[in-house]
Amino acid sequence: MSATATNFDVRTILAEWIQGVCGMYCKDLDALTDEQFTSVYAGKARTPQDFTAEIIGMNMMVASILADNPQSMPSDEERAGFVASISSRDIAKAKLKDSCEALANAVKALSPDDLGTQVQTPWGMPITKYGFANLQAGHIWYHDGQLNFLQSCHGDAEVHWM
Repeated sequence: MSATATNFDVRTILAEWIQGVCGMYCKDLDALTDEQFTSVYAGKARTPQDFTAEIIGMNMMVASILADNPQSMPSDEERAGFVASISSRDIAKAKLKDSCEALANAVKALSPDDLGTQVQTPWGMPITKYGFANLQAGHIWYHDGQLNFLQSCHGDAEVHWM
């Protein structure tokens, strides 16, 4: 019996990772209070509401681009309206889960050959479809680290997603 994996499908692995970081992010949202979700920490930081809306929008944008539907960056007004629509942790979690599902499904729908297809991000950076999906998974993880930092600033040292 070989110890080598024979059916390694990077699409499945990446889609599962997207769902995994989404689940951890949602657990960390649950650990915030409603006030912490919408508050500016120390008068300068972005709110969890703001960067959660960013993740949701980016998940949908990347999923669309992976499906060969080019996207443009939203205007400041569109972005502000979208952030305002993510007005509670419950809304944030529901929309985040839906957007992560859309991104994971877009990854799974790619053909193996399509993973290396070059696309252009809305901000002008060329990247492969695999690279863009992987970048977005890291983007979710990055902002989960911000949630963790804000939790610790409020005296919460627990790891909520274990």
